[in-house]
Amino acid sequence: MRNAPRYALPALAVFLLLCAASAAQGASCFGTGFVSTGDGTLIRISSTAGTVVGAPLTLGTAGAQFAAVAIAPDGLHAYVTDSTNHVVYAIDTSTFTVTATITAGVGDATALAISPDGSRVYVANQTARTITIISTVTNAAVGTAIAVPGADLNAVSVSGAGDKLYVARNNGTLYALSTVRDSLSLQTTIPIAGLANATALTLGADGESILVAVEDGSTLVISTATDAAVTPSPYATSAPNRPLAIAMAPDGSQVYLGTESASTVTTLASGSAPPVSLGTTDPVRSVAVTPDGRAVYALQPSAAIILSPRGERVAAVDLPTTAARSVAFCPYTVADAPTTTAATAGDGSARVAWVAPANSGGRPVLDYLVTAEPGGATCTATGVTACDFTGLANGTSYRFTVRARTEQGLGAAGVSSSPVTPQRVLGKLALTIRQPQVTVTQGGVIITTLVTATAAGTIAQTVNQRGKRRCSVSRRVLTAGDYQIRCVLNDAVRVLIRRARLSLTVRTTFSPANGAVAADSRSLVLLRRR
Repeated sequence: MRNAPRYALPALAVFLLLCAASAAQGASCFGTGFVSTGDGTLIRISSTAGTVVGAPLTLGTAGAQFAAVAIAPDGLHAYVTDSTNHVVYAIDTSTFTVTATITAGVGDATALAISPDGSRVYVANQTARTITIISTVTNAAVGTAIAVPGADLNAVSVSGAGDKLYVARNNGTLYALSTVRDSLSLQTTIPIAGLANATALTLGADGESILVAVEDGSTLVISTATDAAVTPSPYATSAPNRPLAIAMAPDGSQVYLGTESASTVTTLASGSAPPVSLGTTDPVRSVAVTPDGRAVYALQPSAAIILSPRGERVAAVDLPTTAARSVAFCPYTVADAPTTTAATAGDGSARVAWVAPANSGGRPVLDYLVTAEPGGATCTATGVTACDFTGLANGTSYRFTVRARTEQGLGAAGVSSSPVTPQRVLGKLALTIRQPQVTVTQGGVIITTLVTATAAGTIAQTVNQRGKRRCSVSRRVLTAGDYQIRCVLNDAVRVLIRRARLSLTVRTTFSPANGAVAADSRSLVLLRRR
């Protein structure tokens, strides 16, 4: 950039720190801007650091001139027009690589706009006076280019509802075209007072108006409901000289006009500020506001000038080009999918935990929506990354998915958890030991225990004397009920009780088919028997 004064680093550092605080939630694309250039390169810049990111991406063939860049609402792709080679490039915003090269027709592909649902890209072929419609699903033109009769095309913008395409023509009028069925049929011709040419268009923050920069320095607001100018214009202050760019703050509080010969940015609001000189003679080709509204970027051929929301110059980003043409920033998006979803089953319940998404689309996560399948039961977690489900059916296998919600809506669902099956938690095993339960025979001693099992499973019993096992037995049962289990002690025990009484420990366990093991230990004294 030529003759550009620099602000002291502390002021820049404080400003960018404020921007970074908002971007800490960032998405894969949020916090990144793209600059198209007339020398056939695409440049990445960081809106949070105020720097160029990496090396430029060179596209197309020799002589390529990039006139405009726009970013899809989901932030996954940027689209760049090549006015020399009559093509549009689709760029993966995370990898900074070309995913498609799409023929746009002929006649200087200079301007483009993307539908609110991200399904269509509308490309204005300036001198051919046609509009090419591109499907972002197929990355191909939809039919042939559609003629727009009359003068050359300067700019395009799509209504917030996506049902109209507004085209600025080089004869002091706007066209409102219906986008229904991709026909682009003429709906209304909107004249501009004095037949001055519209040089730039942008969608208003309310989604129900189109803002128009007019070459005489005035700013019009067109209602998308009536296709007529709002009178009187909310912006009485005019910009000096010929404005080439227009942008609006996300909250609608400010409008920014970048002008050509005066190298200024004019901030329009209810209390309009005077134009801010950028300190050079370079024209302002494009103006863009970061999605958080914390910074305004005024693009000149070799630098992006950073302004505060009030339009005060803060810093500048030197660009590796002398032909910058257009700048756009990745929008807020829905959050990425949460990861590492895991579930633990309980009695008619399950606890689900997950890891928060690394990228939340630039907005803080408000809450998480957890869904159980089958059944579709949901649980909402606020401020935590775990949720407890109740009312689940025992014996049914469930999987769980998690989605993060921000002000932009619900994000994608993460990978389902592994299946878990809730089961009834069994209470303490009930044992009945009747006295005496000992039968002494010539061959040994028999201990009989009555066990109440609460479900199908395995009953096991051991009899120990001072840590020495004297008996071990088990029995499998198929249903709940009362069962006898017998442990036969060998003849050595019979010999012992002839000499003295004997203290034993009888331990009985019940292992259900599903659930925790229950156990009970009892002391038993065998009296001396001759």
